[in-house]
Amino acid sequence: MEQSMIESATQQGIWAVLFISLYLYQLREGKRRESESKTREEKLTDFISEMLKQFEGLSRQYENISDDVQEIKSELIGKSKKAVVHRS
Repeated sequence: MEQSMIESATQQGIWAVLFISLYLYQLREGKRRESESKTREEKLTDFISEMLKQFEGLSRQYENISDDVQEIKSELIGKSKKAVVHRS
């Protein structure tokens, strides 16, 4: 197809050849850029998925630490109340 377009353009003059050549170049470049964009998009999607997994892990760790801190606070409050009762 490209060859027949170029042959037809040569009969129309140099400007037609240049136009067809530029048009075909733009088509090829568009396909190449689209392929690169898809690859980049896949990499970014994978990266975001990995970040989500890590964030979920950090969230669970935060919840565990928060629970531990609350437990420690409860124990300390309980001990301080017992100490006050024994002093009285």
